[in-house]
Amino acid sequence: MDKRASLVLALVITGMFPAMTLNAWLNRPAEYTEQGAIDAALFYLKTSPTFKHDGILESINVTGAYRARTPIPTWLVVVEFDCANSGYGDRTGQIVLEVETHHEIGVIVEEGVVIQAAIDGEWDEMAQEPLERGDPDSDSAEEIALEFLRNGATFKFVGIEATIEVEEIRILESYPVQYIVIISFDSSHAGYGDRTGQILAQVITPHSAWVKVVNGEVVSAVLDNTWDELNQKEKQSELIPIEQARDLVIQYILEKYDITVPVPEAWTFAILTPEDLVGASTQQFVGGGWEMNISFPAVITPIYALSVSYTGETNFTWEGTVNQLCNVMDTSTSLKPEILMPEDARDIAVEYVIKNIEAMKGVEIPSRWIAEETTPSGFFGFSSRRYMCEGWTVNVSSPVVWKPTYQVEIEYTGEFTFSWEGTVDQSGSVEEK
Repeated sequence: MDKRASLVLALVITGMFPAMTLNAWLNRPAEYTEQGAIDAALFYLKTSPTFKHDGILESINVTGAYRARTPIPTWLVVVEFDCANSGYGDRTGQIVLEVETHHEIGVIVEEGVVIQAAIDGEWDEMAQEPLERGDPDSDSAEEIALEFLRNGATFKFVGIEATIEVEEIRILESYPVQYIVIISFDSSHAGYGDRTGQILAQVITPHSAWVKVVNGEVVSAVLDNTWDELNQKEKQSELIPIEQARDLVIQYILEKYDITVPVPEAWTFAILTPEDLVGASTQQFVGGGWEMNISFPAVITPIYALSVSYTGETNFTWEGTVNQLCNVMDTSTSLKPEILMPEDARDIAVEYVIKNIEAMKGVEIPSRWIAEETTPSGFFGFSSRRYMCEGWTVNVSSPVVWKPTYQVEIEYTGEFTFSWEGTVDQSGSVEEK
């Protein structure tokens, strides 16, 4: 992936390993594969405001598809295309240059859902607004980090200038781009911060500073994984323990799939990480018919990948992830959910319309959908998704509650035009509006 693509859109944190077995990957739905991601990106582009305005269909060219090394199947698809005029978005009524304009769009597809899209590193196609700029390059990030360190209370007190050395600069492929600048230095006394008036050991003390720079600003700085230099206090652990990830998954399985099985009060613990494996860890919990393997990479904010098998009265398997926000996501399971999901509401509503609306009888039910997350950024307590297929657009929304009733809006623009609104509750009952 070239630098431009990296700056336009991110693939979360690199260095992470697959969370699923080869068999689980091979049995994933097609939309989670590279070709599925490309199909989703192309469909999104063709229906986007910028391309729909004056895009030239023959100019579309996929130049790359890059898989993120994350437990969740995520792809960055890069596509070149031309428009008949300059500008971005729906330019109806705007004064634009009447000149054929070349563009490049980067589309991030996560589990078949388009979650980000940006054109030329300038325009956020999902938000329909210019992208915020200000990403420094690595040299600028290094200068910013060094200036911060030199002016920080720890170094200003008794830091030794001649010992400062930039050990490494890591670029996290994210948007905005995050730079981790790792700096080593020595102090003539032990301790951290402004130690004026304290009794200190007068001994040369080596330090390692990890400084994160985003949009030209230092957003975090940690010394020796112990001291928060930005806030001048001891660093608080931000990672959820693997035991909590284990318990979150158990709660998730029991609630989502409405099963009742005993949960052990005590677990047998084992480390399964191969001795020659560096940068990742796998740990196992066994008890009461449960066997849980938890794997995670050695990165700043790891996502835990869990593989679960239960061999009690109800046998089942489950694979999924837990992130540092305590969000659980399943990737494969032998269980069938007792809760109606947005995709289920979509299918029930579409089948209802085709069966009960005279004009729609005989219309073919789509076999494959392209999904787009449409929940407004920063909007909590509400979720919405858009599903698209040739001639079909289905919007499904709901409050973020246990077993919600879904609001469904259908637009059909095939051989004729048809609109429908209704609700689908957890029993599968449909009510027209």
